[in-house]
Amino acid sequence: DNVEKKGGCLKPILYLIAITLLFSMCGTEEEYDPASDIAMVQSGYLGEYTDVPVQELLWFLYSNVSDSQEWEGFICDDGYPIVQVTYSRNDAPDSPAIFQFSIADQQFVLSGYRDPLAEVEEITDLYALLNYTYLEWRSQNYSGDFPYDPSLIDELNDISGSSIMYGA
Repeated sequence: DNVEKKGGCLKPILYLIAITLLFSMCGTEEEYDPASDIAMVQSGYLGEYTDVPVQELLWFLYSNVSDSQEWEGFICDDGYPIVQVTYSRNDAPDSPAIFQFSIADQQFVLSGYRDPLAEVEEITDLYALLNYTYLEWRSQNYSGDFPYDPSLIDELNDISGSSIMYGA
């Protein structure tokens, strides 16, 4: 008779322990630390443009209208990591320029852009803007006879016009 009572008391205790362990395992979701994703995007490249990191190219685009850039990372509603850089504009403080990069499998892709003062209506307009920005950057950072150096022309001809789409 005593054995049955003890066994009967143990079952609820075992259930409580099992439920507590289950909830504690479900509740130990790791906190997202965006530092490595931010560093990957900042030092990574857009497509075939492997001579200028993303951070330098975007700063080249906005440094004449912005005093600062703010990099942050977060998990979007779909559960994927996003790295975002915001350029506060001196000419329109309430209208910052924002770029977003989606992260997956240690790679990134440009996935969002907003600049109320830029004439970008389609994603292809953004790629054209970034391709043009790259050419401007290249012209200012090229030691040869730009744009007449045949090796540079050959190199630029080999780069796809849509190469800016994907990060490396």
